Amino acid sequence: MLYSEGDGIIAPVAYSPAWLILSFLLLAVVIASILLVKSLTYRYALRRALAGTVSDLEALKAEFLRATADVSARVAGGECTARRAHQELTGILRMFLLRATGVDVSSGSLAQVLADPRNRPVGEAIAWLYEPDFAADSDRQIEDSLRRVREVIRQWH
Repeated sequence: MLYSEGDGIIAPVAYSPAWLILSFLLLAVVIASILLVKSLTYRYALRRALAGTVSDLEALKAEFLRATADVSARVAGGECTARRAHQELTGILRMFLLRATGVDVSSGSLAQVLADPRNRPVGEAIAWLYEPDFAADSDRQIEDSLRRVREVIRQWH
């Protein structure tokens, strides 16, 4: 009994199955959109991250060797003290390690740098630079320090 005039009861409206199908299609489109956006942004982020790492190690080495040349020129020109130059060389080595490996040791301890065997040459050079970095007066020559830093950068694998 769908409709009874005497009772005033109207049977519930039967919804078309098309609405159910449409709702599942809409849900599928929303899920597919979310997955597509995640996939595209992940790929973009991955490409961007890989572009940030050095695919051309020689270009990275050249960039940091130019930075050491800049320090050398400023020392020779009297614009920078030997102590300040040693501090800058330490910073250059730490930044080189970050760009070459992705490991941020810009404010880490020397033990953190030396913890990874691959980073040992950089860590040893930083340790060698510590004395002129912190001492009021050092017998280490800036030319020796520059040579050592350049050697570490050139020999990086």
